[in-house]
Amino acid sequence: MDNTITVVGNVTRAPELTFTPGGAAKAEFGLAVNRVWTDRATNERKEQVSFFNVVCWGQLGENASQSLDKGNRAIVTGRHEQRSWEAQDGSKRERVEI
Repeated sequence: MDNTITVVGNVTRAPELTFTPGGAAKAEFGLAVNRVWTDRATNERKEQVSFFNVVCWGQLGENASQSLDKGNRAIVTGRHEQRSWEAQDGSKRERVEI
């Protein structure tokens, strides 16, 4: 099963480049995707924003960290993942990653 997704949005936080203990590059940044439409019943303009965490590995991660900054427009294609965990305070957390 293929779960590839392509989104176009604005970078919400500049890429943060880190390296694994084995030396692999990893860049993470935020992306906001806006959907705007007109409600036909009320003729009112509506907007919905989805937020994604983007993770880039290897040379792609290094390139992303050098070329992207907060506010830039970006096209992202990758595997869609939804991660869940329990925070230290016991609350449930979720994150959508590409």
